[in-house]
Amino acid sequence: MKVLSHLLLALLVVTACGDTDDEPLANDGDVTLNLRATYNDAPLVITETESQAYVDGTEFYISKLSFYISQIELVRSGDNAAELDEVVLVELRDHHETLADAQSGTTLDFSGVPTGTYTGLRFGIGVPSDLNATRPEDYATGQALANGSFYWDGWNSYIFTKFEGRADTNDDGMFDGPIAYHVGGDELYRTVSFSNLNIVVPANGTATIDLTLDARAILSSSEATLDIINESFSHSNPDDLEHVAISRKVMDNLSQAFEIVE
Repeated sequence: MKVLSHLLLALLVVTACGDTDDEPLANDGDVTLNLRATYNDAPLVITETESQAYVDGTEFYISKLSFYISQIELVRSGDNAAELDEVVLVELRDHHETLADAQSGTTLDFSGVPTGTYTGLRFGIGVPSDLNATRPEDYATGQALANGSFYWDGWNSYIFTKFEGRADTNDDGMFDGPIAYHVGGDELYRTVSFSNLNIVVPANGTATIDLTLDARAILSSSEATLDIINESFSHSNPDDLEHVAISRKVMDNLSQAFEIVE
């Protein structure tokens, strides 16, 4: 009888230990990333009726600003990272067509994030090479990489970013000059990284990160300035060196145009 009692007790202990192993040691938290596009420090309204003054005085408007962000990670000390998402397609016009919308921006929500303090944020602009080797038909409808309008069949690549608009090339009030930067290809993938942050993800709570994107800096930075009249077009054609040079300017500038608001 004692032997049977001991066996039952041992079985209960093993079962209890198994249940404990299935339970998380701490409750995960959530992260909200607020992204607002700006131009000259003002909210950017993305529409054909709102023009901006470029660095050379040319009036132009932005009608589309979209891009993939990928490998989105919060970084702890020691470079340990928690992945928030593998890849997200951000289409800013959907959230910047009016001033009120532009002031709020777009929100990306991530759940199931391990709790704790993080000191960095990093993400890629574009689609990393392993995922760029896939195609839209490899994904279910609604997934970020299922969007066929962001894929080039001819170059076997996703389109990492689309920046579109029109410029007033003659200063006559007519926006007759198309602007279209459609950039892709493994060589043009870029990484954005922020350090020395203090992001606390609480158990069953939400950490909020405010991020701005300076659209002016995508076109003109201390490193490279695009001539939006004479360098107004790029489709990253690998056989067209001029287009590749323009695409590099766009992606290098874009990767430097984000800023954390603390």
